[in-house]
This record gives sequence, C-alpha cells and structure tokens, in this order.
Amino acid sequence: GFTKEGINLKLREISYDKIGLLICGDEGPSQYLSGPQLVKFFNNLGSTDEYNAASFPVRRIYATDKAKEFIENGKINDLVNQLLYPINYLNNDIDPKEVLDYFNKILIIEGYKIKEISENGVYKIVDINNKNIIVNDKDLKILSSEFLDDQINKCNQKISQNDYYGAITNARSMVEEVRSEE
Repeated sequence: GFTKEGINLKLREISYDKIGLLICGDEGPSQYLSGPQLVKFFNNLGSTDEYNAASFPVRRIYATDKAKEFIENGKINDLVNQLLYPINYLNNDIDPKEVLDYFNKILIIEGYKIKEISENGVYKIVDINNKNIIVNDKDLKILSSEFLDDQINKCNQKISQNDYYGAITNARSMVEEVRSEE
C-alpha cells in the first residue's frame, strides 16, 4: 500500500540524535558542516533560518532539532535526498553509499529503510514492517482519488486473502488510472 509521507513517522530521540550527528558530520561517514553550512543545508529544504554566530546553538543540537522537525513534518524523503545528493561528495573521499548504509543502520532499528529508486541518486523511505512505500504529498496528489484509494484497499484485502490474481487485476486497474492522470 501507499502511505502519505510522515504519517506515523516518529522516531526515538536517540535516532534523531544519531541522524543529527550524521548530518553535521560529527559521527559516521559524513562531511563536517559548519554552522553556516548547516543553515544552508536546511534552508535548501525550505527552512528560513539565518546564521548568527553569537546566538547559534551547538551544531549537533541544531542539526538534530532540524532533522526531527523535518522528519515529523513528513519531509524525510527530502531530507535523505538532500543529504545523499551525489554532488555533495564530488570533492571529498566520502562515499555517499557509506552514508546511506550508516543512515539505514539507524532507520532499520525504527522499522524503516532508505531505498535507492533511481541510479542518479533518488531515494525513498520504505516501511519495512508494513511494506508500505512512503510517498511525498506532491506525489500523492496523483494517487489520492477515491478510485485509487479503493483499488489500494482492494489490493491489500486480496493479498491478505491470498487472492494474488485478483490483487494483480486491481493493481493493473490502479496503474492504468495513474497513467491516465499523468
């Protein structure tokens, strides 16, 4: 099934701490980001913070608080894609795949996993417990008609009843509807 990104995506505080440390470069295979670089990182995701050296909090606390804010507001896919964007790693020895693996070690404990969905470095979060794909709001608009919701429910119901052919038929109808919407 499809899940709107951010629904039921609350992590443990220790996970937010680890993600914040990864983003700011204090832990794991990631690059060190200064205070101004952290502000720029989160502003690229829609934040409007301004860097002020006199009042800027400890880098890891800022990164942790901002990561938590984005994750709990349904923007984890944006956060992951910003962190793993390949161009960020052109002039250093850090492999974005190592950053991905480290981030996944944190998320797998929480029941999620980052999956690469295209070879040019586009990632989505997958709920590994429910096998739901977590979808951005903007992507969900195509999938939000009553017909599609109905087809998703029918697919899930038929799968739970081991009626795989019926689920395939409903999935095919759903794909045809999505293609006609595009």
